[in-house]
Amino acid sequence: MFTDADGDGAFDDGETGVPGAVVTISSESGFMDTVTTGLDDNSAFQVAAGTYAVTVQPAAGAVANAPTREIGEIDEGRTVSVDFSIVAALSTITGVVYEVDGPTDPDRSPLPGVVVVVVDAQTSQVVQVGQANDADEFSFEVVDGLYELFAEREDGTDLFPSTRVSVAGADVVVELVIDPS
Repeated sequence: MFTDADGDGAFDDGETGVPGAVVTISSESGFMDTVTTGLDDNSAFQVAAGTYAVTVQPAAGAVANAPTREIGEIDEGRTVSVDFSIVAALSTITGVVYEVDGPTDPDRSPLPGVVVVVVDAQTSQVVQVGQANDADEFSFEVVDGLYELFAEREDGTDLFPSTRVSVAGADVVVELVIDPS
């Protein structure tokens, strides 16, 4: 079991184990055993010959790419290795972008073709880029963190101000209000 930092499902250099995950093995005959992974992220079961499935429930804030693996028939004395890739749970940043003409303008003017840029506020790395739809709405799936959202016109002209958003295990709704004055 490993933390799949790039989400590709393969164990890569620099990816680490996942302590604190609950691993359960069960059989068609009703056998079931559960362990919690330690600092070395390994778990082992001794079982009789039979057909088994292994399920993993990572600690809070993470999900398994495939939480259950059917192992199939295991012969007596055979060792079987099952890997699970664990990724951070995703939350959604959704919102709308519109323009007002001054702070007291009650009308919202649509901004067709606006591009929304999501930047990791800690590393200044661009995380995602997407275009608002015809209703000026946008949506991005992100891992927990602190983000800066920027809006820009299709030609790359920045629209200010940006909006800072903290995502911590729940979906977030934001409004990007552009005041051209």
